[in-house]
Amino acid sequence: MTDTSAQGPPLVTGSEIARLVGVTRAAVSNWRRRYDDFPTPAGGGVNSPLFDLAEVQAWLGRQRNVTRPHFAVGRAEWSRFVGFAALF
Repeated sequence: MTDTSAQGPPLVTGSEIARLVGVTRAAVSNWRRRYDDFPTPAGGGVNSPLFDLAEVQAWLGRQRNVTRPHFAVGRAEWSRFVGFAALF
């Protein structure tokens, strides 16, 4: 997870989102382009945006039907992401 200030929300990169969910980094980039409701970057730069982990978790929860069948996210990967995100 990306280091952030103690006062800010936990932030994650697109690569970290991909790793946590079990998809490729390209899949996360596609989500950003295809879905207008994908969380906007909360920090970082144009070439390495950072996303609020809670916003990403909420978005994935709403889009679960998109991530599961289309990208074949398994139950273990999804549980690992949800469990990891719940720590914050």
